[in-house]
Amino acid sequence: MDPILPISVAQIARRIGVSRQSARQTVQKLEAGGLVTLQANPDHRRSQLVRLTDDGQAVMTILRERQAQLTHRFTDGMS
Repeated sequence: MDPILPISVAQIARRIGVSRQSARQTVQKLEAGGLVTLQANPDHRRSQLVRLTDDGQAVMTILRERQAQLTHRFTDGMS
């Protein structure tokens, strides 16, 4: 699986429909848990980019597999 490209907190907030402040708080918790790192954004000095760590990528892989299983379970038998 290809790693997820780095993304800004503002982009995360827009994609999931929450405030930047809420997204920032979540990113800070993920960073404290070792699941993401922050890096300088070459396109915007005041914005940082969020990148998954190897552990974060492993968690994403597990979550995607579980999502696929649940989707299959809920749609099994539908035509």
